[in-house]
Formats: sequence, structure tokens, C-alpha cells
Amino acid sequence: SMAAADRAAVADEVWRGCIPVCLRSGGEDRPLYAMVPRLAYLPTLEAQLARHFREAPAPAPAPQHDDGARAPSLADSDYFAAVSPSARSAAAEEPRNERREETGLWFCDGAGAPVPWDVPLGAALDAAALAGPVALPWELGARFRGAPADHVACEEQGCCFKAFYHALKQAVHLERGTARAALTLPRVDQEALWACLLYTSDAADEGLGVDL
Repeated sequence: SMAAADRAAVADEVWRGCIPVCLRSGGEDRPLYAMVPRLAYLPTLEAQLARHFREAPAPAPAPQHDDGARAPSLADSDYFAAVSPSARSAAAEEPRNERREETGLWFCDGAGAPVPWDVPLGAALDAAALAGPVALPWELGARFRGAPADHVACEEQGCCFKAFYHALKQAVHLERGTARAALTLPRVDQEALWACLLYTSDAADEGLGVDL
């Protein structure tokens, strides 16, 4: 069996693993090249994309809270639904293959097929590789509007955070038979855990993102 030190080395290598991507926006001739961590979510590149392509979706209004009220925790939301059932139902009722004009960040592969943004990039690449070899850097399109009717776009910054945390609750439930450990995790620890998966401008400054 694999020694504990070897398992730790493999886990560390996976955690630090990156995927080279080439992102284009519409008819933009100047793509954005980046080395994105396997565990990062594509929408975490939004700031770099907006700066590079000088385009961004309309900002979502900040949630309003009563004075003194606790900011809602992701643990308070639906137990497992990463995207609300009503949103999925509405998308399913729209005619397929039509494009909506609402803003919202989404991604597609070279053939124009939507790439899931609500899973880590490594998982999305592994799923794509099941259909055949994927050339690297992975050619992806970044779109700020017009998502297919049967694809839910990332309409606000909190969407990605929610997708991650709901996936965490599912994983904890599968491992322990209850999601209590994730449901009771303090908000500050939720945010610290999420910060480990962010693709930030600091990473780009260290050579993980290159504008060419």
C-alpha cells in the first residue's frame, strides 16, 4: 500500500496542479492565457477576464440586511441544491437552442458547447476528456451574455460560492451520513476555505496568468 508520505505528496501535487487555458471572448483576437488551479472555479477568473476584454456583466445589487442582523450563511440555504429548483425549471421550460439576452458569465468549448462552471476546472476537464483527448492549453470561450436556454449562467459572484459549498455539504453527507459538520461551519471558516480555491490577481502576478 502507498505510504502515508507518498499519499501526502500526491494530495499536495493534486492541490497545486494547474491547467493551461486559452480564453477568448466573442470575436476578440487577443486571448487570455492562464495557468488555472485544478480546484478553482472558472468564474473566479471574472476580474481578469473583465480587465483583459474590457467587458463585464452588470453588477448584481448587494444584499440588504437589517442593522445588526447576521449575514446569511451558505449553510442556511437549500440543503443540496446548487442552483435553485425554480431556476432549473424555468430554464427547462424555455425553448432549447435559443439564446437569452440576460447578462451572466458562462463558458463554452471550441465547438460552442457550454462548459460547467459550477464544478472545479479539473473536474470539468476530466469530464470533457471522457469524450476524447483535450488539447492543451484548453481552448475556452468566455461569454458575458446570451447563455443557451438550457444552461444556467453565473449571474452573480455568490453563485460560484454557493455551488462550491453545496458540493461540500454533499461530500460530507456521503462520507459521514450527515452534513452537520458543513452546516455548522462558521461563516469565517467557510470564507477561508473558499479563499483557498480562488484564482486571484496575486496568482496572476506570480506568473499564473499571462496576457498575450
